[in-house]
Amino acid sequence: MTEEVIVQDIIEPEVIEAPPEPELRYEYQPTDAEGRSIGGKQVILYRTPDELAEKLRDQNISLVRKLRQVTKEARLGRGEDSIPDDAERFAQPVDFQPKPLSAGERYAISQDLNDPEKFEAARDRLLESAIGASPEDLRKTLNQQQITTMQL
Repeated sequence: MTEEVIVQDIIEPEVIEAPPEPELRYEYQPTDAEGRSIGGKQVILYRTPDELAEKLRDQNISLVRKLRQVTKEARLGRGEDSIPDDAERFAQPVDFQPKPLSAGERYAISQDLNDPEKFEAARDRLLESAIGASPEDLRKTLNQQQITTMQL
């Protein structure tokens, strides 16, 4: 008697892949301390909570790196190249030192103060001799100081 080996076909079960997770959307709008919008709405597309966490982590890492880069460049004074040519620059400091007048200049100013046509020019020369800067420079300096004080 011979033994017959019965070979059974092994039937592999059919693997059915689960349908992909639906794509989800997380949106938020960055705001400043007063609640005003900063930039555009941020949108993150993800399929699982872990993927959302990864994308938020990667986004945060990129922001921290950029902030450190910008801070470092500002500290080293490298950010000046990006300032437009028409941007307002810091004015040179005004030297508030009195300018002595000669006897002839004092006499001319006193005569011009009495002349209605020359009064304003004489007034400005008198003030400039006492302060060391023209009234226009003084106005600009005081206005800028006021703006700076309010910004601080």
